[in-house]
Amino acid sequence: MSERRGLDLFVIAGRWLRSSLLMLVLATLSPVHADDLVVSYRSPESDNDRRLDYTTDLLRLALDKTVASHGGYRFEHQDRMNKVRNIRVAKSNVHPNFFAVLSFDEAFGKDGLDYVRFPLHLGVVGYRVCFTAPAARAAVAKIDNVVELKKFSIGQGAGWQDVNVLRSNGFEVAEVPSYESLFAMLNKDRFDLLCRGINDVAGEMQAHPELVLDHSFMLSYAMPQFFYTHKDNQSARQRVELGLKRAYADGSLLSLFKLHFRQSIEAAEPRKRRVFKLSNSAVTGIDFDFKKYDLDLNDVSH
Repeated sequence: MSERRGLDLFVIAGRWLRSSLLMLVLATLSPVHADDLVVSYRSPESDNDRRLDYTTDLLRLALDKTVASHGGYRFEHQDRMNKVRNIRVAKSNVHPNFFAVLSFDEAFGKDGLDYVRFPLHLGVVGYRVCFTAPAARAAVAKIDNVVELKKFSIGQGAGWQDVNVLRSNGFEVAEVPSYESLFAMLNKDRFDLLCRGINDVAGEMQAHPELVLDHSFMLSYAMPQFFYTHKDNQSARQRVELGLKRAYADGSLLSLFKLHFRQSIEAAEPRKRRVFKLSNSAVTGIDFDFKKYDLDLNDVSH
């Protein structure tokens, strides 16, 4: 009996040892650790929405640049949401270290948000080119100045900072809650123009081949966008800021920018366009020199 009992104990000990070794191996191979920083980000509004591709990659790049100094991280995609809900979720701080891409607005600071001091698009997003409604195409192509342009209505997404910029410069603006609805409404002549960042239009032209991009002019105004997060997430905010500056310094940020946007900027042919400059008073509240990061459009193709 004692020999049998000893054998049973030996078998149990062997199983325990194998189980322990397996758990140890799995723990060693697993990239997720309890002390990893968890960072949250929203999902695109639709399957055709490619606007978040660059900023998602950029956020990961910033975090990758700080792994050696700050440790690992875990990236979590949250639900699909439009700009209005995106802001609301960021203010609520319901998701761990939730980051939203927003144009600067002093009101965000009063509502509990803080921003990473680095312009995500290097000044390029402030150049806007426009898709035209079928009924307006011929007339828009003949525009010589911004006064004539103000005769045409412009569609924009609800909550977009461009709405305030365009209205303050004297334009008629139609706000549309859904990103995809903007393209359908333009095609039905519900408004005359849909003006988009010059960095976005290549993907949108591909997703909506029924639309026509005007090539006669482009708008230009300061429109830096930043990663915003709740003010309680200062450790994550500072880490992302440090990572972006490291990526900018070593050239990897510019390489990522060109990878995402070179095709779009070249397709828009900025050198052939008249430039109509508009003002944006909102940027006066930015507390660092964001314009030192501005990229010349002509440098993108190099």
